[in-house]
Amino acid sequence: MTVNNASYFGEDGLLSALLAQIRKGDEHALSRLYDLIGKRVYGIAKTILGDPDSAGEVTVEVFAKLWRQAGLFKQGEGSARVWINALSRNCSLDHLRKEARRARIEDESGRNEPAWEAVLSPETQLFRSEQADRLRDAMKALSQEQVRVIMAAYFEGMSHAQIATAQNKPLGTVKTQIRQALFILRRRLTPSRGEIL
Repeated sequence: MTVNNASYFGEDGLLSALLAQIRKGDEHALSRLYDLIGKRVYGIAKTILGDPDSAGEVTVEVFAKLWRQAGLFKQGEGSARVWINALSRNCSLDHLRKEARRARIEDESGRNEPAWEAVLSPETQLFRSEQADRLRDAMKALSQEQVRVIMAAYFEGMSHAQIATAQNKPLGTVKTQIRQALFILRRRLTPSRGEIL
């Protein structure tokens, strides 16, 4: 049966079914979900942010997260509608915090430019670029599983419990993989005696 009939499933059942299909990589289900709740997500964002452009950015961010993190929703543990609304609210509040931080840095610097340019000198930017290259090289020493958990924890901001749920692994396994990966990275990124970074 295709997931199209709100009267058969009820709204929350339909949203749950669409999230289950998105978890499997079904782009059509994401499009259908957007058709059903895109205006609601935008409305939540606009109410919190008060700016249509920012609300549009947050709406895109919410649907990108729904695509990447649909596996975090567990049917039977709560309402899909409430979960999506909470995600919309959290993304909106994160956007507000980022804007406040950016404004604070702009005020402190007296310049109206991106925050990283106001703070980082060209030398610092070069150093960070070199550090990023070293990190990429060090990541090559990790297993695929270790890379997945490190990316989820440090680049997607997921908690250990969220990673365990999303990757269908025991929590202890996730913690062990992260701990082992960090040990390997630390060993590869820590300069040996006499080495200059």
